Amino acid sequence: MRAQRTMKWIFFVVIACVASILAQDVVESPPEDTEDLERDESHGLRGGFQKPYHTWGVNHRENEKYFDYLFGKSLKAAITSPVFTTRQGPNKIPSGGKQSATLTGASAASDAPERTTKSYNPRAGEDNNYGYRPDSEYPPDNWQEKWPECGGGRQSPVNLALPSCEKDYGPPFQSIFFKKHPQTTIIRNLGHTVQYSFSYAGTPPILTGAFLDTEYLFAQLHFHFGSNDYTGSEHSINSVTYPMEMHLVFYNSIYNDTQEASNHPDGLLVLGFVYQVLESTPNQRFALYVSDVPTDGTEITIENPRGHRLFDFVGSMDFHYATYEGSLTTPPCSEAVTWIVSTRPKQISRHDLEVFRSLQGVEGPMADNNRPLQSLNGRTCVQKMKTFIYAFLVITTITGLHAEDQENDLQLLGGADEEKDYEILLERLGKTFFGFPRPVSSLPSINPSSDVHYGYEEDSQYPPQRWAQAWPTCGGVRQSPINIDLNSCKKDLALFPLKFNNFEARPISTTVTNVGHSVQYSFNFKTPPTVTRGILNLKQYIFAQLHFHFGKTDNVGSEHTINSKPAALEMHLVFYKSNYGSVEHAAQFSDGLVVVAALFNPSDDVPDKLYTEYLSQVKVPTQTITVQNAKGTRLIDFIGSLNTKFVRYEGSLTTPGCSEAVTWYISPSVKEISRGDLEAFRALIGDEGPMGGNFRPTQPLNGRKCYTITVQNAKGTRLIDFIGSLNTKFVRYEGSLTTPGCSEAVTWYVSPSVKEISRGDLEAFRALIGDEGPMGGNFRPTQPLNGRKCYVI
Repeated sequence: MRAQRTMKWIFFVVIACVASILAQDVVESPPEDTEDLERDESHGLRGGFQKPYHTWGVNHRENEKYFDYLFGKSLKAAITSPVFTTRQGPNKIPSGGKQSATLTGASAASDAPERTTKSYNPRAGEDNNYGYRPDSEYPPDNWQEKWPECGGGRQSPVNLALPSCEKDYGPPFQSIFFKKHPQTTIIRNLGHTVQYSFSYAGTPPILTGAFLDTEYLFAQLHFHFGSNDYTGSEHSINSVTYPMEMHLVFYNSIYNDTQEASNHPDGLLVLGFVYQVLESTPNQRFALYVSDVPTDGTEITIENPRGHRLFDFVGSMDFHYATYEGSLTTPPCSEAVTWIVSTRPKQISRHDLEVFRSLQGVEGPMADNNRPLQSLNGRTCVQKMKTFIYAFLVITTITGLHAEDQENDLQLLGGADEEKDYEILLERLGKTFFGFPRPVSSLPSINPSSDVHYGYEEDSQYPPQRWAQAWPTCGGVRQSPINIDLNSCKKDLALFPLKFNNFEARPISTTVTNVGHSVQYSFNFKTPPTVTRGILNLKQYIFAQLHFHFGKTDNVGSEHTINSKPAALEMHLVFYKSNYGSVEHAAQFSDGLVVVAALFNPSDDVPDKLYTEYLSQVKVPTQTITVQNAKGTRLIDFIGSLNTKFVRYEGSLTTPGCSEAVTWYISPSVKEISRGDLEAFRALIGDEGPMGGNFRPTQPLNGRKCYTITVQNAKGTRLIDFIGSLNTKFVRYEGSLTTPGCSEAVTWYVSPSVKEISRGDLEAFRALIGDEGPMGGNFRPTQPLNGRKCYVI
């Protein structure tokens, strides 16, 4: 009885922990600024992190502190005082107040702030005769002739090839005072860029936390941009450049200003954000006054500006980034910069970008003020990923005598004797990870906007090879489709099989639509079909729609290829994760979508399908038809037998914006379609003429793996299959979880009899890749007993 009460208590604590985490979205930044974080001006932070934190598996003590912080927010909030207190001090700027802007030749406002932001002007003195054009007095290739450090081994900018970067899952930055309103903003046309500097009452914005071991004070921000939408950013992400890049310059607080800090290798920190043009993006307040500094040497001072907090420029500081050691990108190219470059582009409106492009600099139009890429020279980059939180699900079976109400639980053990008394059955099976998926940057686009059109023909406005110019995610490292080399796919060792549910349900109504680039079927179900996978089916994906890609001839048409061989047609069944609510929202998360795909080749020996009889009524774009109780439109009618293997890999949508949010399940067995049905698809008209040929070419794997997985009714996954005979002794002791945060809440039952595993099974485990490379070696060293006892049971 006592044991049951204890297990109930543990169960409710675990459920409360997980529910609270999911409800509060724990994977967030520590508070953005001191409106949420109490600060002692003489002693630094009184809440939050006092030192840098590192990747999981590197520094367990610090990891435990971070784990405690995250879970403390969800569990301790109800019984303790908040970790952070709201600041109500005199530095909080009241909202409201009217903006006033004056074009000045002087600089400061009459009521000088307590602390004025210092900024380093690379054009000061004699350093103003560099340029970006081949006919400049000192073009980029010749900068080192006057400024030798520009030819150094730690120069910026660089291409950030994310697959080659080390991965970091540590905590995010602390951004302090990022929501603080400046008293004044000064916008200057410096000839080579437009620069924003701010004056604050008291302390300026501060960046610290993550891997930083000190505070960095904000100095200024400025922009680099191109004359077209394909160039302008200084850094490139996976060899993709963007039309604009914003730099926020900070200096180490142990130095007096950026001038002094630039003489030290740890002196400066620059946040870089690349921008892509999105026509629907609203105009930004920070761009409002750019047109007031049209030529070199002009400046404007804005009193009590709104929309000029650093938070308004950058948003949350818990974002994906890559970091490396580099330099200033303008002379004298001081090798004093820690670069933090966002790997997800921000959006800027066409109007705002054109305002920047209208500026005149020292050489004429300011646009194209970006330095060419520099060599890495052996430097490495670190890619920051969204933080994942680990929780543990305890699986409990009933101990004691066999009784009628325990029969179903004992059935889980398969071969166990139902009439035999067991002192102990089984208390735990490993751990389940509750991960918080990273967001992705782009939403799917089936119907393109009126201004930007993708296509599949060479003369399209944006053919496939140019999609990344308009939708940068299409140039990412997790793109689809791919060639599936079946010999290289490993067996999926996941304990819980893939299940297709309700695929035989007949829809109440079926809607068929010509969407221009494909023909799409959507349905109204009483209970929609789902795909589930994972313990207790926690990962449930709900069916949304299906559509087709096909060729003009029999030897091309599918998007994926099997062993380098395409098929004539490919069908995609699209599912979204249930807790995201829709395809559009799910596409923003790395685990948001599942697409089940099947490839088809024509055959004269199979009958026509009933679902193709509606194609003749949607021959041209935007035509749609809805049929009540349509026959032949169950999902099983489309995909056929599900008693088969599938290939799984992580990929993307195959149409712009190419969101890297898809887990693909592809049948490696090519199915058959009647000749008549295939010709019915080819008779459709799309946005560019005949719809045939609406397939994207295969994309590079970039180190990704593929896995084979069997659908449903997986054998050998009963608990008894894992642990073997239960007619044995166990050793019991009181201990902890063996991974951070090492909660001392575990009663361990360990079999003292070493069991056997086949060499093949052991090597299959050793073939797995983890966060730090090969997964082998993922064990914690033994810990001291500290007086604890163990018992044989």
